[in-house]
Amino acid sequence: MNLSANNNTNRWNKYLVKARNYREYAFFGALTLAIYFTSFYHNLLFHSLIELIGFMITYAIFLVFWNSKDAIDNQFFTLLGISFFFIGAIDLLHTLTYEGMGIFTGFDYNLSTQLWIVGRSLQAVTLLLAVLLMEIKMRPYVVMLILGTITISLLALVFTGNFPVCYIAGYGLTTFKKVAEIIICLIYASSIILLFLKRSKFGSVIYYFIIAAVSLSIIGEVFFSLYFVYTDVLNLLGNIARFISIYFFYRATVHVGLKNPLALLFQNLQNQQTRRLQSLVENLPEGVLLLDEEYKIIIKNPSADEFLPFLVKENKKNSILNIANYPIHEILSPSSSDLVYYELKIVNPEERVFHFGGVKISDGPQKGDSIIIIHDITTENKMRARVQTQEKLASVGKLSRGISHDFKNIIWTISGAAELIEAQSKDENLKNLGSLISQQAAKGTELINQILDFSGQSEATTEIINVKPLIEQTSKLARPSLPHNVSIETSLENFKIKMNKIQMHQILLNLIVNSKDALKGGGLIQISTEKVKSNMVKDFELDDIPIPTNFYVRLRVEDNGDGIKRDEINKIFDPFFTTKPAGEGSGLGLSQVYGIARQHGGYINVESKEGEWTKIDLFFPLYDDKL
Repeated sequence: MNLSANNNTNRWNKYLVKARNYREYAFFGALTLAIYFTSFYHNLLFHSLIELIGFMITYAIFLVFWNSKDAIDNQFFTLLGISFFFIGAIDLLHTLTYEGMGIFTGFDYNLSTQLWIVGRSLQAVTLLLAVLLMEIKMRPYVVMLILGTITISLLALVFTGNFPVCYIAGYGLTTFKKVAEIIICLIYASSIILLFLKRSKFGSVIYYFIIAAVSLSIIGEVFFSLYFVYTDVLNLLGNIARFISIYFFYRATVHVGLKNPLALLFQNLQNQQTRRLQSLVENLPEGVLLLDEEYKIIIKNPSADEFLPFLVKENKKNSILNIANYPIHEILSPSSSDLVYYELKIVNPEERVFHFGGVKISDGPQKGDSIIIIHDITTENKMRARVQTQEKLASVGKLSRGISHDFKNIIWTISGAAELIEAQSKDENLKNLGSLISQQAAKGTELINQILDFSGQSEATTEIINVKPLIEQTSKLARPSLPHNVSIETSLENFKIKMNKIQMHQILLNLIVNSKDALKGGGLIQISTEKVKSNMVKDFELDDIPIPTNFYVRLRVEDNGDGIKRDEINKIFDPFFTTKPAGEGSGLGLSQVYGIARQHGGYINVESKEGEWTKIDLFFPLYDDKL
């Protein structure tokens, strides 16, 4: 009901606007006709009326633009509007110096003709410059000063007798005057071509009025180049064409500007706002699509262009019928309801998660079209998993911290009792049982230490250690436990880092054991160190967080084993996660590496290609002796 009323109101307003336009056209036509009839009574009266009314319209144009100069973004109107001030002044002088006015004595009709050429030349040139410079920001007062200087200089040439002769009584127009009119026409024609090329900078109504005004100016100049005496009918037709052209300039500027300011004064501002909106949409991280009624793509931003290949199969008709196997009509929600999002998770070529949804536009000029929004929530999921991991760490840390002391006391009691059994018993079976109990007690102590390391709750003292000899020592200790078909190679530079030496051994041993387990058919474990800048530091969790500026020591353990499955690579540092059969691993080895690295301000990253290789990088801040 309201929509119908609004449509009726809009329709009625359009009729009123058309009616007002017709009335104004009729009034101007009647005024032009009335002025024309005065030429039958007295030619000087005709000329004076048409010039003075033209002068008033010209100054009306100037006043509108001068008072709106701070709001106008289209520099075409800045230059054109200011130029009318000086063009009007020259036209007024042209009228007052007209032969028979008796105001300027000692001059003949040549003076008014010279002023006419000066005025038209200034108008043609400033119009051309206004089109050429419309995108260059101008200072109105500077433009006023420049045009004022030019106008005064031209008038000085005219009134001092240094301007070329344009009219000779009994002879008519001089060659200079005719050539000048032709050049003015060519300048106007050039302006029309440029206006056509830049027509998008204007409202359509304004553009057509300006083209009509310039075209009539050309017609007028043609008539003014052909008459013999000022009472000639060609002169009269030239004045009428000139008068109508001023009216069209008025329609394009003052009238349209006052009746519909956004159509003129803020046309470029509208374009600017549109560009800003376009820039905003183009830089959105979400993909945005506008589809027509046949679901063909009308507009898509760069993010949508990136996401679409993951969600939509290639379609030669450029239409979207399905998104991730959901029919498009099922995805679209009515514009009056909340947007419903669907999810798609892909693992190749990399793991990514998308949310997508759409809405059907049910009102307005885009009725029937559809908007699709696509979110890449991969990073959000990682962040959520990171928070969950931190919460898990905090819980495990709090638990392990709380029980570790009591648990160790129990283990020590058991271990002490086992040692007594071994020392005092003469029964060999009992001694073996005591030894077994001692071994399991040691494993229990190691397990609680791993949990403390993982949760960052261990109380390890740090020292300055040389990385190279420590790695070489640990590698030698690990060699006897490796199968004969697994070898270790090292490429080491010596750097200093600040951390606990025992925990560094634990890190290396855990990584070597992890690589050995991946080399079921034998292979190579490579250990290397390198000095890198902070921009080279990577972390499997902190890819979106800046790394503190520093130099780091990169410790890399690489193997050519089975690799890690894509859906498991982000879980390998989770506590108790293991791919080994039950009873063969606690799932705390790599978790311990993770916890120790974090505890010492380090970063950790893992890369792997399933079935081919795995690289685990640890980055520790380089210790500088000079600090």
